[in-house]
Amino acid sequence: MRLAFVSLVAALFLPLAASAAAPSCDAPVAPGTHARAASGVEEAVDTVCLGEYLRSPGHAGVVYVADGFKARAFVSDVQFFTYEPDFRHVRLVSDATIESLGAGDPMLPKAGSVLVQVPGAAAVYALVANPAKPLYPMARHLPSERVAKAVFGNHWDELIVEITAGQLALLTPGASVTLQEALPREALLSLPVLTRQMTAFLTSFAWAGYKPRLSLAP
Repeated sequence: MRLAFVSLVAALFLPLAASAAAPSCDAPVAPGTHARAASGVEEAVDTVCLGEYLRSPGHAGVVYVADGFKARAFVSDVQFFTYEPDFRHVRLVSDATIESLGAGDPMLPKAGSVLVQVPGAAAVYALVANPAKPLYPMARHLPSERVAKAVFGNHWDELIVEITAGQLALLTPGASVTLQEALPREALLSLPVLTRQMTAFLTSFAWAGYKPRLSLAP
C-alpha cells in the first residue's frame, strides 16, 4: 500500500505533456542545448509551453511561464494555492531551463480568491478580475471594517493573504469598495484553509525534493 502511494506521488512530479489549452511551446534556446546552471552543472534546456507551471531542483517555489516566455515566480506557496489545489500541473525541469527564461513580474494572487495586505500596512484590498490584463487583478480598497464585514462577512479577516509592496504596485488600482456592493464570494479561500491545504500537501511531497517557499520572497 505504501509503495503504491509513493508511486502515485512520484507520478505527479513527472513532466507533463503540453496541454491543448497551452499549445505555444518553445525553448529559451535550441531544445536540448546544454547550458551551465548557476550551480555550475551543465544541463539540457527543456522545451516549455506558455501557461505552464514549472519547478526545478535548485530553485525554491514555482514559476509560471507567461507571454514572451517570461518566468513569473510565485513569491509564496500560499499564493500558488490560490490558483491550483495541488501540484499535479507543476512540471519538473532543469535548473538551466528556468535560468534561461527571462525574468518576469512576480505572480499575483488570483482575482476573486483572497483579500490582500502588505505586512505592516493597514490597507486591505479585494482583488477583482481585470479582463484587459487577466494576470494583473484590480485592487479595490476596503475603506473600513464595517464595509469589509458587510461585503465579505464577519470572518473577512481570515481571507487576507500577505503580498509584497512590489506586488501591490503591480495591481491595477480600482475604486474603493462601497457598503452597498455585492462582490462575488463563492471562490474566496480563507488563509487557514489555504495554509492547512498547503502544509498537508508539502509535507507529503517533501521527500521529492521540492524546495518550499513558505514566506514572502523579496
